[in-house]
Amino acid sequence: MPNQYSNKAILKIMETIEEGVIITGANDEIVYVNRKLAKKERKAKKDFLGGNLLKDTSGLDLKFLKPFYLDAKKNLKAVSARSVSVPSNKKDTTRSLELIPFKKNNNFDGMVCIVSDTTYLDTCRRQIAISENYLDITAVIIVILNKKGRVTFINKKGRELLGYAKKDILGKNWFDNFIPKNISKELKTKFKSFISGKWNFPESFENTVLAKNGDEKIISWK
Repeated sequence: MPNQYSNKAILKIMETIEEGVIITGANDEIVYVNRKLAKKERKAKKDFLGGNLLKDTSGLDLKFLKPFYLDAKKNLKAVSARSVSVPSNKKDTTRSLELIPFKKNNNFDGMVCIVSDTTYLDTCRRQIAISENYLDITAVIIVILNKKGRVTFINKKGRELLGYAKKDILGKNWFDNFIPKNISKELKTKFKSFISGKWNFPESFENTVLAKNGDEKIISWK
């Protein structure tokens, strides 16, 4: 293994991270893979060593990696990519990539390739997008607050009611910004009691909300 890859402390870190790691030499030969990647491919680490990443002699199906690898190799600059589609016999998966080339006398001298499986994360993102789209077309107002009373989601109907753009609502404290001052303290206290389990939210609860233009509107919440 070339000197730049032989630092035991660095390799020890490589073995503990959650991402798969492949390191190649100057001729694109695989000189190292970490435990995570070998486990993902259900092979022994030694089975990869000496294989050529660009010629698929390693036994790995690395077609998804090649264009990014070649780009980083040609320009001698790091390349990142998210949600790269990887066809599979069972189901399509997605990967996140970080490729960092090594240089020696301004020439290519190998690459470290970090591969993360983002299939589950990308699926969640798609499901969230679908859910948010559904919530945006419903005729009711939907607001989600975190434990501190800050708005983490408000649908289109809610934004129209208040007269604010989404960016002007998200992250703001609901009680301090969108509830009339004469009742905000009382409602904030009830909210804290509800969060702590000391107060049960009734089946239906009405209060006024404060729109951007100063209008107060009565809303029934569930």
